[in-house]
Amino acid sequence: MALNTIASVSRSAADANGNVYLTGSFTGTATFGSFSLTSAGDQDVFVAKWNPTTQSFLWAQRAGGAGYDAATTIAVWGNSIYIGGSFRSAPAAFGSLTVSNAGFLNTSDMFVAKLTDAGSSASFSWVQRAGGMGEDRGQALAVSGTGLYVTGVFEGSAVAFGSTSLSSNGISDIFIAKLTDAGTSAGFVWAQRMGGTSFDTPNAVVVNGADVYVAGSVTGTVTFNSVPQTGTPFGDSGGGGGNGGEGFVVKLTDGGTAGSYTWIQRARGQGYASVEVSALAVEGTNVYLGGRYFITGATGPSVTFGSITLSYPAGSSNFGDIFLAKILDAGATSSFIWAQQAQSQDSFNSINSLRVSGTSLYIAGSFSRLTGAFGNFGLSSAGGRDVFVAKLTDTGTAAGPGWAQRAGGPDDDVANDLALTGSSLQVVGLASAPASFGSQVLSHPLRNVPFGFMASLTDPTITAAAAAVEAEKLALYPNPARTTVQVAAATATTTLTLLDALGRPVRTATGSMLSVQGVAAGLYVVRAATPGQPARMARLVVE
Repeated sequence: MALNTIASVSRSAADANGNVYLTGSFTGTATFGSFSLTSAGDQDVFVAKWNPTTQSFLWAQRAGGAGYDAATTIAVWGNSIYIGGSFRSAPAAFGSLTVSNAGFLNTSDMFVAKLTDAGSSASFSWVQRAGGMGEDRGQALAVSGTGLYVTGVFEGSAVAFGSTSLSSNGISDIFIAKLTDAGTSAGFVWAQRMGGTSFDTPNAVVVNGADVYVAGSVTGTVTFNSVPQTGTPFGDSGGGGGNGGEGFVVKLTDGGTAGSYTWIQRARGQGYASVEVSALAVEGTNVYLGGRYFITGATGPSVTFGSITLSYPAGSSNFGDIFLAKILDAGATSSFIWAQQAQSQDSFNSINSLRVSGTSLYIAGSFSRLTGAFGNFGLSSAGGRDVFVAKLTDTGTAAGPGWAQRAGGPDDDVANDLALTGSSLQVVGLASAPASFGSQVLSHPLRNVPFGFMASLTDPTITAAAAAVEAEKLALYPNPARTTVQVAAATATTTLTLLDALGRPVRTATGSMLSVQGVAAGLYVVRAATPGQPARMARLVVE
């Protein structure tokens, strides 16, 4: 593992060339290789670019003001770097651009900002704020072309997202909003709310063509606009009036000028069991979710994922498991295919990041002890919470075993995110010295003071070889293509997906013809998924 100690890292993202972009927050002075940033107040935002080949930072930028400002999410498309989070400063500076908080003292507004990467430098192109008089935070971003999707939480009434106003139905609600990037400016296109009468939190958003998926947790009785709910009201865990929260995944369809809800799936516990979905990934029609569930008494022996039940020993207390589950998206409907857990005797376990590459599933987070059927990891921490990174394989009807690695020391350590670059996994998070990553040990002048880290873990199974074999099974013409491409053996029900070098969806279509008009020149992969048949792929050169 190659290590670099930096500020508190929240999230990371990789570009098609393998560069890794980090964002988070810092106070005082933070050093990124040869670059030093100094905060302007309580806490500032940072963005930095790391090149794994040269093992060096290429640039670092700060943003913020005199107040408490934090970045919690990042997304990359080409040379456009997008960050989101919250700020309390009035004003907060993003390069030469400024925005001011519109809320009460000590409440935050959300922001989305764009940087343009020039290789060895970067500059802010625009920044957008949204919010009202209460607490408003951006928590997750996803990007596809010029469409940018942000989700987070908001409080109060008349919370403005451009010309769209949303009002909370409880203590805090969830928003999902779309912005269009116009190059040197951006604007909100639509915004939707989700939530009920208590606390609701989104943790992840993924975009796949016109489909937008959001995952998180809710409490209280929740109505998702006009989407019908059956059985126990969504958010009420049942079991005799328990007050635990529920995990959810919701799909929206972006209609261009509006977003509409399509379906919702929920993970529900009994009694006082709480379920949180904290990580999300999409591969074709497969939707993967990861999270945790825990109880505070002996009243919740199981958690359900559709018709699938995960159980833990009756009579256990303060008990928590992490879980992985798979949903099949059938368009207007969906269903759980499998769900599996890693058991423990405490609730200090979490999955914070989930990435998918073909049938390989990579997860990262924190743990104090992990055992059970979920890969049979058998990991034990060195102290409080430790970092874990693990790989599993989707066999179709289950998550097959892979491998697991731990890192950390006697104090709390956590992995916040993963980025896949070539045959490596770039892991970022928080650690306390001394923290061991394989044979390497991170030190720090102050004990019990958390600091940011980035670690590189090599998985030799992440190669293009498997995809290359699969690629020969699908015929495309013309190839290279400029406007459209015809897919042989596709039917009227075949879903075609154009994937970039990072495996991100760029275009989708149904049938045998896929438009590549307006797509940037380069090397892509076309994936054809026909119901009842194995998915097939082929490389495509777009001129």
